[in-house]
Order: sequence, then C-alpha cells, then structure tokens
Amino acid sequence: MKKPRGLIAIAFILQLSAGLPLAQSETPKADNPAAVATRYVRQLQNQMRDPDSFVLERVFSHVIEPLTKQAAKRIGKKEAAKWADRVGTIEFCFEYRSRNGYGGMNRGVAVAPIDGTVVPYSDALLDIVGGTCAGVWPGDKREITAEVK
Repeated sequence: MKKPRGLIAIAFILQLSAGLPLAQSETPKADNPAAVATRYVRQLQNQMRDPDSFVLERVFSHVIEPLTKQAAKRIGKKEAAKWADRVGTIEFCFEYRSRNGYGGMNRGVAVAPIDGTVVPYSDALLDIVGGTCAGVWPGDKREITAEVK
C-alpha cells in the first residue's frame, strides 16, 4: 500500500512550525549548515516574548572537538560521555537582541546542535561566557551571519 506523501509533508511542516526538533531521519545534512541555522533562527524568534522585535546580530558554526583531559575531569564522566558522542558534529551559536517585558532591548546568546533544538542561555550562564559566542566557544568557529540573514 502506498503511503500518502501529502500527509507526510504536512506533518513535517507542522512539526517545523511548532518549533519541535526534527526526527533523526529528517535532520538536514551538515553539508548546508546555513540552511539549518536559518531554521533555528525562526525557532529562536518564535521563543521570544515579542517575536517582531527579534534582531539577529551574528551566527557562528562550530565543529565539536574532543575534550581535553582537564575539561573532561571537570565536567564528570557522565557529561564527558555525552560530549564524546557529539564530537565531529556541527553546533550553532546565535547572538541576538529582543524586547523584554519592560519594553527595553536585551542581548542574548543561544546554542543549537545540528540535530536538536535551539536553547537560549540563562542570564547566569551569559555572565559566565561573557554574553557572546566567543565565550561559548573560545576556539575555532566560522561566522555564517551573511548566509543566514
């Protein structure tokens, strides 16, 4: 029996518009990180209190590298094992501004793996990383803002 293609396409579009993560088989390939980052920008914008005020400042892509022994020891065996599973995958970092509940504009940073959902950093975590993607990934990263906007 043939599967109705139209229903599958509609379910896929509804899943994207709802901001839900894609199933593993539906995840776009890493050969076009700008297309994946563009999807995450829409998802991030929809999470804002005032989505119309959202301004994307910069977007970076980064290939996850193995942890140093010192870093692995600091985060513990369980988290280090999770990290090891991500080595070689692409992650994105977004710097943005958006209107807060009091009418002022706040800066924010969010990260997203290529196969997951975008996660804005809390204020406490922003203080730790210095409020920029440079603080999130001090090493090698590629700016892809022009390709995403």
